[in-house]
Amino acid sequence: MKNKRILILNVFFIILGIAALVGITAGCILSHDFLLIVKKGDNIPIVGMMFLVGYYTWLSLNQGFKTDQRIEEGRRDLIYDDMCD
Repeated sequence: MKNKRILILNVFFIILGIAALVGITAGCILSHDFLLIVKKGDNIPIVGMMFLVGYYTWLSLNQGFKTDQRIEEGRRDLIYDDMCD
């Protein structure tokens, strides 16, 4: 029952994230001013940073969920093994 709830929450947040990403991307593509700002040389690293922040946020949350699941299952030794690798 608990795993089913976690799966439903994961699917919900994935769909919500994709919908937000599509909406923001569509809004930005249609804005002429946004494209002018993004194409400037000084702003290119900032655009790349936005993708990196999103990826590492997902990565840390994913590892946190796995760690919580292992703690609930009583497999703390696997947590320490993963941290040492």
